[in-house]
Amino acid sequence: KFLVLLFFVRCVIYMRVHPRIAILYSTVKDMWQDFFHFLVLFVTLYSVLAYLGTWSFGDKLPDFENFQTSLYTQFRMIVGEFNLNTDTESGFSLPFGVYSIIYFLMVFSLLLNFFLAIVIDSYARVKERVSVCQVEGDVVSDMIATFTYPFLGAWYRWPARATIVQQLMRADVNHDGI
Repeated sequence: KFLVLLFFVRCVIYMRVHPRIAILYSTVKDMWQDFFHFLVLFVTLYSVLAYLGTWSFGDKLPDFENFQTSLYTQFRMIVGEFNLNTDTESGFSLPFGVYSIIYFLMVFSLLLNFFLAIVIDSYARVKERVSVCQVEGDVVSDMIATFTYPFLGAWYRWPARATIVQQLMRADVNHDGI
């Protein structure tokens, strides 16, 4: 199972060969520092809320019986699965209502929107860099140019790519003598 995840990461990394396909890789690369700081904040608040749930409701609700179960219950709450009691003894509990409101405000309303803002801001910066890039085209045009270059080069007697690269490496573009 770990190898499949590793294969997925390799596929994402390999997609950076073309600027327009590398949007995912470049966005993750651009946002990693902000994401790390967000992750510290998220893990801290998420753990404190799980501890609060265990401490407050662990003896009454099986979904909060220990810290690990509380973490899993909160994860289920993030993805929309609120496992609320529906039996005859399920009435409203003020402490659980306050906990649910705090959890909703902190995790749903703030933290998940912070995460989305980080991703969208990074994506916008990467998209801007790609749009001002003058040397790239769309993927289809670049692939066609890659396969037709040898034929067009022979037809028009263009120099070989290796010769062009050597000449560019020798050129003093910024006139600094190096």
